[in-house]
Amino acid sequence: MNILKTSILYVSIVYALTLLSSCDKELDLGTDEVKLRVGETVTVEVKHAGKNCTAEVDNPNIVTATVKDGHLELYATDEGVTLVRLTNDKNESVELLVTSVLDLEGGYWVIKSEGDIAGSCSSDDLDMGGIVQYLLKKNLPFALAKRYVFVANGEEPPIDDGIKSIQYQFIDGRIVAEDESGGKSIFTIIQRTKKSMTTQEDLTEYYQALYPNAGIKDVKREITWTRYIPYY
Repeated sequence: MNILKTSILYVSIVYALTLLSSCDKELDLGTDEVKLRVGETVTVEVKHAGKNCTAEVDNPNIVTATVKDGHLELYATDEGVTLVRLTNDKNESVELLVTSVLDLEGGYWVIKSEGDIAGSCSSDDLDMGGIVQYLLKKNLPFALAKRYVFVANGEEPPIDDGIKSIQYQFIDGRIVAEDESGGKSIFTIIQRTKKSMTTQEDLTEYYQALYPNAGIKDVKREITWTRYIPYY
């Protein structure tokens, strides 16, 4: 009997201590600052998030933020600095300073092969959809297997006969660049790592004007670039 009472008392003490310990646990990200590239996704563990943790972004044009399964997912869409504020169901809040950078300079970029090109076309004319997808891979703004460096307008390009410069501006989350023909190519970065990026062009209006009777609704082209940073 005494053993049973002792066991019950022990369990009660452990339960009480667990409750007290959980009360002391506060919302925590383990860091107060994150830096990422435009188009990059970064995940941060959220400790003691609770069931209804929410994220609020001061400037959602720079970064989007969602909380799911105890993790904060950040996705950068433009350059800049903003605050992300997390609040849990205990009304505890924590702030995170997020800096997003473009980071195109340094090394050179290559579209290695046609396999790095993906096109999509939504059209009432199924045959035309196939034709457009073919053209998206053949009529490229930049050459395959050629080395490029991105140079912001007003900056001096590097002197290297084997590397082509792409003059560009970054405006409202989009890159406006001079392509191989001297025309203008406009695209966004939708996926990014240190060594690669995937860009996306919306070419709907161009192909609607080219084929006005085809019922074209949406045309996009995605290009995956690989980054090479020489070692000296």
